[in-house]
Amino acid sequence: MPGAAVAGYRIYRAEISGTLASAGWSNSPFFVDANLQAGRQYQYAVSTMAHDGIESMPGTPIITKNTRAYWVFENQ
Repeated sequence: MPGAAVAGYRIYRAEISGTLASAGWSNSPFFVDANLQAGRQYQYAVSTMAHDGIESMPGTPIITKNTRAYWVFENQ
């Protein structure tokens, strides 16, 4: 979305063998995903939303192994 102002981020989550589904929305580059099971692996992808409602394609998923029951996304 070149030149479009970012209104927020949609975070997608799935267990390793699952299909990505929306886990939430944030209007800042910070997101806490709660109610996860510690010790399980999850994959996450993030898309951006423009003020006009257009959503980018989600980025390449990353894989995380949670050692706690939440995950923090911070885009820097």
